[in-house]
Amino acid sequence: MKNRIFAFTIAIIALGCYSAKAQTVSGQQDFTSGFSGINVSDRFVVTVRSADYYGVEWTVESSLKNYFHVYLKGSELVATVDRKAMDKETKKQVSGRKSDPVLKATVYAPMLSSVVAADDARVDLNNIDIKTESFNLDITDNARVVGLAVNAGSAILTAAKKAVLEEAMIDAGNLSINSLNSAEMTVDQISKNLSLQVNATSVMRVSGECETVDVNAANSSKLNIEGRAITMNLNGGSKEVHAEELKVNDVKVVGSNNCKMFIVPSETLSLDLKGGCTVSYGGKPEIEIVNIQNSSVNHLH
Repeated sequence: MKNRIFAFTIAIIALGCYSAKAQTVSGQQDFTSGFSGINVSDRFVVTVRSADYYGVEWTVESSLKNYFHVYLKGSELVATVDRKAMDKETKKQVSGRKSDPVLKATVYAPMLSSVVAADDARVDLNNIDIKTESFNLDITDNARVVGLAVNAGSAILTAAKKAVLEEAMIDAGNLSINSLNSAEMTVDQISKNLSLQVNATSVMRVSGECETVDVNAANSSKLNIEGRAITMNLNGGSKEVHAEELKVNDVKVVGSNNCKMFIVPSETLSLDLKGGCTVSYGGKPEIEIVNIQNSSVNHLH
């Protein structure tokens, strides 16, 4: 009797595992006209691969086959889900469980000039090296992009809300990196002119070499920058700017709003401080005091 109960229990467990596995449908499409960017949203997980043609392969849950869309819109390949069109049963089934629905796509392209991601999208760019005159990344919500490698004349990278950019490597003449709201960005770069903007509670980590770096830091954001630069213009009202590991000749600081900055210029340091700003510096630079009001300057030992 015990053996029968045991066998019956195993059968129920096996049946439950089989039933829990989502049924999927797959397909593929080639695009003779091509596209220069991708726009990914909802919970799509997209992998981009370098190829000498433009195409996409997709696998989605059967319950979503009437609601997902992969199509060309202008020069963009769009991958999304129309949740407004879902019937109540499907919407309840997809939204009421802990695991993500199966929404996968592999994109094939020889190059890209833009990547846009929103909602809970995931984009893996480890398998493509992007070479273009100009490049734009725009991610928001809880989107995550990994493995971005770009060689461009100019590039603009923006992450907002709780979006994450990690393992990015950028080689560009002019590079602008913007971390907004509660976003996190990690970028290794080589550029001529580097512009960094961080605000709210965002976090940015930047390493590499440039000639000039302009920093605009505000609110409770945190910036870590290391590598090599000739000049640095630091406009700060942020919680923390750490540049102790940045080898830089000349630094100009305009600070306010209880900001904290850590810098090590080798030649000159210009200070214009107010509102409880604290600057801690290393080295033996020639110091120019423009203004110090309700602020402090300390030497790092």
